[in-house]
Amino acid sequence: MQTKVLTVALEGQGSHVCSIECCFARGFSGIQLLGTSSETAKNAKERVATALENSGVKLSNKKIIMNISPNSGSDEQPHFDLPLAVSLATLHLDKTHELLHKRPINIIGELCLDGSIKGVLGIIPILLEVARSGPCHLVLPRENLKEIEEIQAIETDLFDQIELFFFDHLQEIILWMRTGEYSAPVTSPLKPTISKRETKNFADMELSTDLKTIALLATVGRLNVLLTGSPGVGKSMFAERLPSLLPKLRAKEHIELLRLYSTQNKSIPEAIFRGHAPFRSPHHSASATAILGTPKKPGDLPLAHGGILFLDEIPEFRRDLLESLREPMETGVIKVSRAQSKTSWAAKAILVAASNPCPCGWLGSKKRLCHCPQQAIEKYQRKLSGPLLDRFHIRFRIADKKRSKNFLSHLWDESRHHSLAQTAHKAREFSIARNAKYHVTYNSELTGNHLLEACGLSPENTELSKLLDRCDSIRQVVKILQISRTLADIRSEDQVSKTTLKQAEDYSNSIDRS
Repeated sequence: MQTKVLTVALEGQGSHVCSIECCFARGFSGIQLLGTSSETAKNAKERVATALENSGVKLSNKKIIMNISPNSGSDEQPHFDLPLAVSLATLHLDKTHELLHKRPINIIGELCLDGSIKGVLGIIPILLEVARSGPCHLVLPRENLKEIEEIQAIETDLFDQIELFFFDHLQEIILWMRTGEYSAPVTSPLKPTISKRETKNFADMELSTDLKTIALLATVGRLNVLLTGSPGVGKSMFAERLPSLLPKLRAKEHIELLRLYSTQNKSIPEAIFRGHAPFRSPHHSASATAILGTPKKPGDLPLAHGGILFLDEIPEFRRDLLESLREPMETGVIKVSRAQSKTSWAAKAILVAASNPCPCGWLGSKKRLCHCPQQAIEKYQRKLSGPLLDRFHIRFRIADKKRSKNFLSHLWDESRHHSLAQTAHKAREFSIARNAKYHVTYNSELTGNHLLEACGLSPENTELSKLLDRCDSIRQVVKILQISRTLADIRSEDQVSKTTLKQAEDYSNSIDRS
């Protein structure tokens, strides 16, 4: 007699279906597990045997061979325990319900020694892999019900060929396999959406004309921004409110982000479930692993996919970490390689960074005098290399501002944010409609001839030739044109004018000119 169930092996952001086979064999009694080099999987036979005995299944004294194919190739697959247990339990059942013979059984779940079933990390990439593999019965932990309901709400036809079953204990699965008895879980509605008051927006921040424009440029064109200025000018406050101008994630982006968060936490934040753009702000002491990720787990940059990664006090971050951001800022993908494994994480995030002008922060300020030695200032400013600075579309210095006497009386004004959000929405719609023919969504994705065409410029254009002469690299020219196109979108203009091109160049180099 032989039994077979399916499960899914995770490898970073990828996955593949594995089969788990079980049969009796000649030889001394015991369980032999084949097809894996993972210590976690090898030790599973002891955990599985204990859980089965605690669930009322008496194991045979015969020799039992269990095989996993193909080899998962991963060191950690804790959700293999449950399919191993079910395959072994099926081998000891006199009969199984006819329902189970109509479709393959795909089983996901962590198994405790007492037979209870725990939720698993990476449930969403697992679900997507199962959906691609064809019709089946899918057995899942009840703990993961919320994530599955959310993915079903986004992709309504994803599970048309899959019948879902949720369980809390191994005994429930054994009963279902014997008799076909199953009690569907009672679903609970999602929590109310986050209110406007709980989400930071620009209602409590008075912005200059330049900062309003930069907020629109960043969120409409998805452009990277580097802000510099003395302490207290509002760099961090500005960055924290930018997500309020971003739209909800598109279905593809939303699913991609849910995949990423699913591999990180069993409990995904409510805002991510609702499709709100993420905002990640790691401390400057964070390691490259924490921000970029590993082959097993994504870091802060992938987890900001579709939203904003904010690096406050960017010169204080490690130099090697900052340099490693250069390629992801261009491609929107992080490739993480280790000796034993490698993977790629989606990372299309807006990078917003803030910096003081010098170690003490008061260089060029009208409020206080800077006492930093010139050598210390130069060393501090050299922490950001030229190639890294080249990846930022906008480099802007926020000037010191003297607050008006009636500042407190206008501390909260919802119309400030409402007006800015309306302008952002209108400009975004204008931009997306035009970019559709180029098969891109945002201006930061426009390059080459498509960018020139979108700007209404030809390679022979005089202003473009002058811009090429003034810029140090082609990358800088491209970024200035992307800013120009976004400025024109904000003004609902079909073509980029000479004035718009000049303003875009100023935003791209304002730190250097200050």
